[in-house]
Amino acid sequence: MNQRFKVWSRLMATILVSSFVIQSKVLAEDFEYPELNVTPLASERLKMEALRENSSSEMWMDHVPVFIPATLNLIAAIKLNSQKSDFSAKEQKDAEDTTRVAFGVSAFWIGYSSYLAMTYRPFSDATTYISRMEGNSKKAHLIRERLAEERIKESARFGRMLSWISSGTLLASSLAVASKAKTDAEAIAIVSAVSALSPLIFRYRWEKVEDYHSEYKKRIYGPVVTSGLYGKKIEGETHWAPQLLVSYQF
Repeated sequence: MNQRFKVWSRLMATILVSSFVIQSKVLAEDFEYPELNVTPLASERLKMEALRENSSSEMWMDHVPVFIPATLNLIAAIKLNSQKSDFSAKEQKDAEDTTRVAFGVSAFWIGYSSYLAMTYRPFSDATTYISRMEGNSKKAHLIRERLAEERIKESARFGRMLSWISSGTLLASSLAVASKAKTDAEAIAIVSAVSALSPLIFRYRWEKVEDYHSEYKKRIYGPVVTSGLYGKKIEGETHWAPQLLVSYQF
């Protein structure tokens, strides 16, 4: 009876170990190229976002966090310019310099944001470029997905750069106007300074897409459930028992 138990124990151990090895090999193959296992794929995400870029209203809405402080800063600068007659000669010179800078900063961001809203279509361009690549092999598929991820990351970096630069320049310009202006112009400039932080809070769609894709990619790795064996010596003999191993890897 004891001999039969040992035979069955060894047989079960062999089956479990074999299962563990095979499963580990499958998991390793799956995780070797996470770009091919994420859902949706980077190329699919580009196609979805390219459809969104066909909507002009969506594109303009992406730039509202920049339009608002830029417009308010421009209005405050115009108000400041109309108050110059109430200042001394030196104050007038300072107000003129501040007004010129505010005009320039506001006009630049209104103009550049309008240009981006009308012409900048990173996901559509990337989709067109990647769709021209031929090949149905795993290597060709991997190349397309990696290039798609590169385009997603490039767009996100561009969005972050715009957010920080626009926020910083508009904030500095608004505070400068507020320091020189009076009454209503000062109030508008203060509101403009506060709203200048909007690009950092309400981020561009390009940044959000990268976050979504990175989050989905992380989910490939966890949780990972594998089988194993647990052995314990009791009175000189090793007793084996099956077990499940759950691990999170990021």
